[in-house]
Amino acid sequence: MKYPYPDYLDGASKKALESFDMIRMNKTATKAQKQMMLDEWAKMQGNDTVLAGYMESKDEMMKMGQETMTKIENSKLSDEAKMAAVRIAKLEMQQDLTDEEMSAKYLRILQSLKPEVRKELRMFMDMQQMDMVHKMMAAMDSTNRMNMMMMMTTMTTMS
Repeated sequence: MKYPYPDYLDGASKKALESFDMIRMNKTATKAQKQMMLDEWAKMQGNDTVLAGYMESKDEMMKMGQETMTKIENSKLSDEAKMAAVRIAKLEMQQDLTDEEMSAKYLRILQSLKPEVRKELRMFMDMQQMDMVHKMMAAMDSTNRMNMMMMMTTMTTMS
């Protein structure tokens, strides 16, 4: 599936986009390793707009992680769902895992929950995801916004 590119990559060369994708899709690198590769990649683009946009995007992702923790703490989730949400949020912050390792841990957390807690958590996470998508779309140009909408429609019909 082709994901929309961040606006700061508008006008980037095909080679730059391919290398960006190779880093993002790397199955063997940990989150920290991918971050280091992307940091280097952004610096090597020789374009202040790309570097500034990348750094801004990186900062925004950190803020969103912190906001999620605050939302969990202030939510009306049951204690069990809150504890699971915190475990998942902390898992997302772990830098020493590959995508596959993270997915396996995420799945173990979900499988350890009672069905009603899983449902409660799913509803909360769906709301958080929609908030994040709205924020991302607000920052996108119209072409990327359309690509994001198509991707979300595809994902919704698949689940």
